[in-house]
Amino acid sequence: MSSPTEQPERPPRGDRFSDWPAPARYVVQGIVLLLLLAVIAAIAGVVVVRRPLPQTSGTLRLPGLDRRVSVYRDAHGVPQIWASTSEDLFRAQGFVEAQDRFWQMDERRHAASGRLAELLGERAVPQDLVARTMGFRAVAQQELDGLSDDTQRALTAFSEGVNGWLDQHSGGDASLEYTVLSLSTDYHPADWTPVDSLTWFKQLAWQHSGGVSQEMTGADLEVGRTSSDTDDLDPGYDAGDHPPIVPSSQASIPGAGVGADTPGGNAWVVSGRLTTTGQPLLAADPHLDTSLPGELYQVGLHCRTVSASCPYDVSGLTYAGVPGVFSGHDAKVAWALSDLHADDTDLYLEKVSGGSALVGDQEQPLTTHDEQIRVAGGRTRTITVRSSRHGPLLSDVSARLSSTGANAAVPDGSPDRGSGYAVAVSWPGLTPSRSFDAILALDRAQDWTDLQAAAALLTSPASGIVYADTAGHIGYQATGAIPVRPAGVTGRLPVPGWLPADDPTGQFVAYADLPTSLDPASGIIVAADQAPSTGSASSSGWDEGYRSARILRLLRTGMQEGARMRLADMSRIQGDTRNPMAPILVPYLLDVPLHSSYQASGRRLLASWDYAEPPGSSAAAYTNAVWRNLLALTFHDQLRRSLWPDGSTRWIAVMADLLQHPDDPWWDDADTTKVEHRDDILERAMRAARTELVRGQAREPGQWTWGHFHRLRLASPLVGGLGGLLLDRDGGGAAGGVGSVAQTSWDASLDTGDQSDVYDVTTAPAARMVVDLGHLDRSRWVVATGASGHAFDGSYLDQAGLLADGRTIGWPASLASVRRQAADVLTLR
Repeated sequence: MSSPTEQPERPPRGDRFSDWPAPARYVVQGIVLLLLLAVIAAIAGVVVVRRPLPQTSGTLRLPGLDRRVSVYRDAHGVPQIWASTSEDLFRAQGFVEAQDRFWQMDERRHAASGRLAELLGERAVPQDLVARTMGFRAVAQQELDGLSDDTQRALTAFSEGVNGWLDQHSGGDASLEYTVLSLSTDYHPADWTPVDSLTWFKQLAWQHSGGVSQEMTGADLEVGRTSSDTDDLDPGYDAGDHPPIVPSSQASIPGAGVGADTPGGNAWVVSGRLTTTGQPLLAADPHLDTSLPGELYQVGLHCRTVSASCPYDVSGLTYAGVPGVFSGHDAKVAWALSDLHADDTDLYLEKVSGGSALVGDQEQPLTTHDEQIRVAGGRTRTITVRSSRHGPLLSDVSARLSSTGANAAVPDGSPDRGSGYAVAVSWPGLTPSRSFDAILALDRAQDWTDLQAAAALLTSPASGIVYADTAGHIGYQATGAIPVRPAGVTGRLPVPGWLPADDPTGQFVAYADLPTSLDPASGIIVAADQAPSTGSASSSGWDEGYRSARILRLLRTGMQEGARMRLADMSRIQGDTRNPMAPILVPYLLDVPLHSSYQASGRRLLASWDYAEPPGSSAAAYTNAVWRNLLALTFHDQLRRSLWPDGSTRWIAVMADLLQHPDDPWWDDADTTKVEHRDDILERAMRAARTELVRGQAREPGQWTWGHFHRLRLASPLVGGLGGLLLDRDGGGAAGGVGSVAQTSWDASLDTGDQSDVYDVTTAPAARMVVDLGHLDRSRWVVATGASGHAFDGSYLDQAGLLADGRTIGWPASLASVRRQAADVLTLR
């Protein structure tokens, strides 16, 4: 019996953690540990992704500067640089571009030099083989010594600026991509050099050259086909072709001013007598492959005191990795470069035996040298690069060109083909030139005379330049090295290299004979894709919808009844999404009998459609699905895979003509025993499109949207895995399509397994700019992604939505205006 003062023992309360049952304690401890690890990982992740972000305010040291440099950035991170000397200006440009885009610059120089496999491994080897065979870096090295002293100093200063930044950053401090790369390879960037800039500029010129694709396609079309069949599928030139330039006295000048074949973008200018300001308005939107970071970079380069020793006061669009500005304006002139897409390249079939190529009845030795390609995570490869008198044998590394050599038609009496002719590429860009002198000369131009002198230096890439100045002049100048070909050699097909008579003359179209125009009477110059020259396509209404004619029509519509153009009107035209094929195709679709209300419900979307293609359009979704299936049902059975229609503007011209011939043999399905006609295939295409949209989107047509299929997917070169997870972005549904002024192209020939991917954007406006020569500080611009190349920077993708919505941002140029809009100011000492 217990003592009266002794308290009975109380049961445990259970509110102390130590009193919990062991299993419960272990569970809680595990959860806490996981949470702690998650917090640590999150903190580490934030550190990893934020440490490469640039310092954009305060003061930094940049060795080599003569005097301090000021870098103003607006809310979108766009830099405007003020310096006292030209060399300081370009040093600062190199530093600032490295801050924002060094990974992109590094990846570009590797790609152009044929060293991309050192970064990306085995999958980059095919691209390296082409770059090594073309020899971009070797030509750039030769070209450097021939440039002006001013340009060489600019390239050197730019490199010093990049290296000044690189000396302070390495690995993950430089960019998140290097953190990802460090998981699979031990890579450290080398110093930047002037040759790095020129090598990438050389590859850029090659990407914008014209002729190779056309000649390969032409050769493929001729295999086993009649000339009539070939003409059906290649109806004159259009955006998919690259016509030879003719002297300006013979040049086609549609509408008013000069028309150039420029599938790489739109550019136009309106005289001041047609604008509200009384001064010209110039608009441009280059169209390039989609990428992340975006292809173009916004920058301003300003001398504090403009003089002969420091002549720059320019801002505009450039490419990260090179000094200067490619399209933009200074205090007096504005200009925009666009692809001329002239046929400046030729393919030569070579009869090669051992180490020689046949020339006439003689054997001429090939020149050869070895290249070593190092592969991250793989073995080093040694290749032998061979060249004939015409150029490098690109068929050695290109399966498509090898096929061309094996199948291209040749004249009777040609030497035995054996296992196939080799194919050499002749391109003016493989000869050292002063083309980069032209870029900086454009940046210094003060009038039309200066611009023409600068343009004369630009031999590659062949370009069209739209011009305006504050004195009220507007103009256009084509430039580039366009070969003068022998009689009978059109540039549309590969040429037998063993026939000396078919060799190029070694001459180029004289600069004075290239298309040019100054102050046309109409007051308008449009440089965009021309309509096909075939009468049948024009009579079908095709020319009315094509970009040059469409832009001209919109300009004229905007100026009806004495109205004048405003800057906002120019921006609105840039965003025009009208489908050029729709007014041709839709009337035929509406006439085809559909015996099912289920099928007819999809087609009813077309009855009141205005042919515009905003992301929310159900009719655009249906029409594009019909278009893709129509091309497949018409041509896949009769063309081999390499010739399947991609839906480009060439195929719009083809189909515009074919629709007028309901019994043409192309309509017949070779895989069936019956004979099909046009309406049979149209009906099949509509049924296939209906099924595709139900499976991919919704049963009810009103719920379909074009933006659901037509998406802007932006991918880093570090594709997939951790790189894709951290770096890639979905830019959302895109407006427009192939051939529209807005030009967001997609490839109908793709067969991805997931058909919805077929409609993803492949080419889009890389930027838009509108320059107001009456008040330069009111000019507007926007780029496809953002100023920054750092995946978690606020300026990584902040302009993408603006461009997609047809909006732009302010483009200040004067110091006072730049200061007012500055969000950050960095001083370099």
